[in-house]
Amino acid sequence: MNSKQLANVLLKILGLSMCLYSIPGVFSETLLAFAPWRYSGVSSPTFNDTYLQQAITNALSFGIREVIEIGVGIFVILRSRKISEFLFKNEDE
Repeated sequence: MNSKQLANVLLKILGLSMCLYSIPGVFSETLLAFAPWRYSGVSSPTFNDTYLQQAITNALSFGIREVIEIGVGIFVILRSRKISEFLFKNEDE
């Protein structure tokens, strides 16, 4: 196995691990975005509308980040051969 083939395999593994590590984050952050709505009826200064908006915004932004990371992982999987050829273009077989 030459270095281009090894790099191709390792890039596929990297992309797969990026996708697998991001999946739980998408679900947990999506659930956390809806969790503050439980406290919307509580009359407490800590659970005011500003807090609810910030909590929802933070959870959704982290969820979006995880979705982007899944997209990057899929891109790395699909383009691993091109990336490995680019990295080792000057190396002889």
